[in-house]
Amino acid sequence: MFKRIIAVFVGVLLTVQVGFSQTGAENELLEYEIYYGVISLGKAEISTQSLTIKNRKVIHAVARFATIGEARRLFEIDDIYESYFDAETFLPLKFIANIKEEKYKFSNEVLFFHKSNKAKTTNFGEVAIQKGTRDIVSAFLYARKMKMNTLKPNDVVDISGFLKKNTVDTKLRYKGLKSIKIGGKNYECMQFSPMVYSPKLVNPEKDVVIYFSNDVQRIPLRIEVKLPAGSFRADLKKR
Repeated sequence: MFKRIIAVFVGVLLTVQVGFSQTGAENELLEYEIYYGVISLGKAEISTQSLTIKNRKVIHAVARFATIGEARRLFEIDDIYESYFDAETFLPLKFIANIKEEKYKFSNEVLFFHKSNKAKTTNFGEVAIQKGTRDIVSAFLYARKMKMNTLKPNDVVDISGFLKKNTVDTKLRYKGLKSIKIGGKNYECMQFSPMVYSPKLVNPEKDVVIYFSNDVQRIPLRIEVKLPAGSFRADLKKR
């Protein structure tokens, strides 16, 4: 049961930690600590770096999550997702996934060929993609260009992205504003809940809440997963 809970939380965390920002996506580092109650279970981070490749401005984004301490002894996780995408269109050039969760290991590299609507993967060969397809990391960073101040409660934001060999349908429902406290400081936040299938352990729209700062940065400050006994949360520790 504990392993299932962590697996669900990791999926939520790596899906939403990028956030929405209207100020760009270059050269950032966000670090999070993950808790079950007051117990620290893991750390996560998302970093972006501006690069120039063959005279083309590219963003390299990396999302990482790892369990620590007693949680690592119970369930060892080291997940890394990387995306290289065009800085103007946010269309991905390459996506890399390296997942290590206990005995389960999975790695995959995807090269995108948008003119021919195809992608080449190391594990699944060549697959067809739709026009404008983004991987699951660049899709969320692309959402930073959206104007979120026009949203009303129950509005839905589509942030679907390519993962293994197809597009993962991911949507967030806006739930309104709320003030939260992190590290003794109050923040006004926009609340979202994911509209995705999940094991019966949690009901995403009811039990999962993501808090984004209500400013142009749109930084994800906290993620909460409520359970029948307690809750998980990830709090931003450094930016």
